[in-house]
Amino acid sequence: MSGTSADGVSAAIIDLHKKKVDILAFDTYPYRPALRKRILELGEQKPHPTADISNLNFLLGEVFAEAVVKLCKKSKIDLQTIDLIGSHGQTIYHNPKGNA
Repeated sequence: MSGTSADGVSAAIIDLHKKKVDILAFDTYPYRPALRKRILELGEQKPHPTADISNLNFLLGEVFAEAVVKLCKKSKIDLQTIDLIGSHGQTIYHNPKGNA
């Protein structure tokens, strides 16, 4: 996951057993400065072309996938044993009160 701070991708590998959750591995992989800058710029209250958001969406998908691969290698977990990957995407604007 990655939130509005855009400091990097936090990844976890977990094992689910009925009502039990085991955390097998966890790490955070910092964004490159140029990517972090792009993310933060999209969160500013200025108009941005939807193409910029879409392009960033695809780029971040690759970055999130790289984080999974790195975490598997670091923790010596076979990538083939991963059954499911979930991501809420990148938060580019956080507005919990719904104010414009």
